[in-house]
Amino acid sequence: MVKSVGDDGSDVLRDVNQLINDFKQAFRARDLQKLVELYDENATFSGECDVASVGIRKGREAIRDYFAELFKDAAHISVSFKTKATKQAVLEVAGEMQQHSGSSKSKSIVFTGYYKISKLQTVSIVECHAKFVFVFTCSKQEKKDSDSRSRITIKLHNSMLTPKGRVHIKGHFNQLMQRVL
Repeated sequence: MVKSVGDDGSDVLRDVNQLINDFKQAFRARDLQKLVELYDENATFSGECDVASVGIRKGREAIRDYFAELFKDAAHISVSFKTKATKQAVLEVAGEMQQHSGSSKSKSIVFTGYYKISKLQTVSIVECHAKFVFVFTCSKQEKKDSDSRSRITIKLHNSMLTPKGRVHIKGHFNQLMQRVL
């Protein structure tokens, strides 16, 4: 079963938007620790510029390695989400599932859309125009004092180049780099 999130008054859209904002901030700051903490321990990731010899990355350490390589040699880097997390772009898949002897309930949330990664280097800007698919696990953990909290993590992140693909803008960017730095 697939349905729009938020129809039942849930806070899932708010949680997805917060995670995306955290993702953008950690990405721009090149904070590998904060970035990989957004992913589930056993997350799967496939980047927009993957090659078959590298394959799909599984687990936080492999995801950290991908982002470390991406951030290397960048004077500035950012990600710009062209698709906003709305009821139309964020869907709940299936229903709630019991996990781990009934201690928490979780549901899968899917967010798809488009983003652009911009990387400023010494003599060029590289823009990667890509389509993304995020699958989040949203779990509500019950506490003994009847207080509960939701935890949302990235379970799967897939990124594919759009037909526009990678755009290389060449030039001398020293003045622009001085403004950015």
